[in-house]
Amino acid sequence: MDDDRLPSGAFSQLPDLSKVNVAALTRLFADTTNSYKYLFFLSLLDILKRRRFEATEPISFQNLIVEMLANAWFPHTFFKLSFGTQDQVAHKLDALDLTITEPIIRFRDTDKTLLRKAIALQDLGDVVSHLSRYVPFRLIAPFLEHQLAGVSWGKGNQLEVAIPAIANRCFNSDKPLY
Repeated sequence: MDDDRLPSGAFSQLPDLSKVNVAALTRLFADTTNSYKYLFFLSLLDILKRRRFEATEPISFQNLIVEMLANAWFPHTFFKLSFGTQDQVAHKLDALDLTITEPIIRFRDTDKTLLRKAIALQDLGDVVSHLSRYVPFRLIAPFLEHQLAGVSWGKGNQLEVAIPAIANRCFNSDKPLY
């Protein structure tokens, strides 16, 4: 067996890519207690996939929230999946006034399109406010660890103010996702 292979046959070294900081990417979900980071990242990928990974147009936070709720809806509704005691996604879904007229057995893209439309028609102000507080900033924090060394992460933290400015300043060198 080669020295750089794990017993499974996978390589132990991460690939060196000039466009993505792979080491930081592997730490995206290192400190995760809720579903928010997973749903945010999955939703970002889903939106980019629908756009055929064309990233010329910005993705609105409202669209990301709709996608997050659509991604969480099926496992919450049909499998009664618990996202955890601290996680508020299930409560936010339950608070929506969604009327789904047909049972969705296979959650295909067509079904998800209808669900996204139904969710987008809801008043999402509270959901957007709640989910936008930390998730977008915490998700890219592994890419900016050195720059964030002195930033407080506690109550009343400065993270949501610091990260956008740092990400903009270091976008080409540290390569955060956004």
